[in-house]
Amino acid sequence: MRRALRRRVSQLKFSDSCNTDHTRPRTHSSPSEMKQREARISVRREQYYGSLELLVSVDPGGRIRNVGRFRLEPSSDLHYDASAPSTSPVIVENPQEETRWYWKYFLGSEHQNFAGIDPTTKSPFFMSILVEEESEGNRMCRAILWTAEGPRRLCVPAYTGSNKAITAKSILQHFPGMSDYNRSLKEIVSAKLQKELIVLEDQEGGASCKFGVIYALGNQVSDTQMLSNEHGDGNFARFVKLLGQRIELQDWGSYRGGLDTTTNSTGRESVYTVFAGHEIMFHVSTMLPYSKDNKQQIERKRHVGNDIVNIVFESGGNPENPNFSPTMMKS
Repeated sequence: MRRALRRRVSQLKFSDSCNTDHTRPRTHSSPSEMKQREARISVRREQYYGSLELLVSVDPGGRIRNVGRFRLEPSSDLHYDASAPSTSPVIVENPQEETRWYWKYFLGSEHQNFAGIDPTTKSPFFMSILVEEESEGNRMCRAILWTAEGPRRLCVPAYTGSNKAITAKSILQHFPGMSDYNRSLKEIVSAKLQKELIVLEDQEGGASCKFGVIYALGNQVSDTQMLSNEHGDGNFARFVKLLGQRIELQDWGSYRGGLDTTTNSTGRESVYTVFAGHEIMFHVSTMLPYSKDNKQQIERKRHVGNDIVNIVFESGGNPENPNFSPTMMKS
């Protein structure tokens, strides 16, 4: 992450004419990026049930003191006591939804991005700021500080006690250890920066995974034989259906797991799901391109062989004494 941040700062020019004293919406996502985000969110909503309720504690002066997001399910035995002190433990389900702030809140919304240099280590850092409406008209400022050690996040009121808009420098000072860095803070206006911040956020949480799913017959003894099965049987089809949603790859807007979404060169369909906030693309062997002339099935091996996990579905064998052995996998 440190190398990526250094490279990003070297490629971008700081805006000399920017005013860093006030936060204001400047950066916009392109229509295609917003469309992809909406598609991704719609799939996520299908994967989760229940609802999220924003619980806010407001002091007599109208300032927000405590904000907590809770997942509520009709059958849950968990109850929230509004009178409980703010030190009460908070149970957060789907933690990935809370750690991927930039993807969830910033992308597709008007926000600002700033860059600076640590005067001691000369390491670069970024800060993303989003001002959003919260409950009962209160405005909150959501900020992400991107450093070589990883992102840090906080929420602060968008206005100070004197009813003045909070500045970017003031927000930076809310992060521990960053009070001396505000002199180097410069605003960056670049659409490309959004994509790079999304990549950094994904790398932090390991939010996406590629899993291989191989259809094997009971008498097959090598991965080459298994990957040469052009089609699976009914039991395999039912098993794949349990794994996730069958999607068309053409113009697919969410995580693609290395598959082609423009020319169908890696097949027309695949299986996708979201589990505990992690996007998973299943490389199903029978959905990947099959070649009668290529006995090694290189195109299938190229994807399945590089996956972090392979699931082997053995058909026609003895479930109590499966034929498969990990030593059969050579690719």
